[in-house]
Amino acid sequence: MKTRDGEPGLFAAMENNHPLCFTRFLSKVYGIAVKYKLSKINIMDLLKGATAHGTPALYIAMSKGNKDVVLSYISTLSTFAKKIFF
Repeated sequence: MKTRDGEPGLFAAMENNHPLCFTRFLSKVYGIAVKYKLSKINIMDLLKGATAHGTPALYIAMSKGNKDVVLSYISTLSTFAKKIFF
């Protein structure tokens, strides 16, 4: 999902400090990854949520001081990583 400007929805959620959106997004990515057997590279691209210019969603959230979404990202991502990579 992308915004009208072509930014990934994850980028918009993190830029605008919406931690619940990120958590829900991540729960869907896990199901999609398992169902369609996505490669680790494809999964990482989804989680990066980068713009067309390569700016990662986490970078923009941190640069704006959106601590709630950054903490949600770190917490949820660690749980997700344990399911997918270990």
